[in-house]
Amino acid sequence: LEEIKNSYVKPSNQTNLQPAETTIPKIIPTEVIELKNGDGSNIESG
Repeated sequence: LEEIKNSYVKPSNQTNLQPAETTIPKIIPTEVIELKNGDGSNIESG
């Protein structure tokens, strides 16, 4: 997650921080949800 955030924050300046933060949540939740669901299923099965 930190790597993704840095890649967005690096190119974006303070002015673009707001739109960047708005775009990050849309991308991260999907990945986090998939990872959580996958890990949860694996842990329960395991």
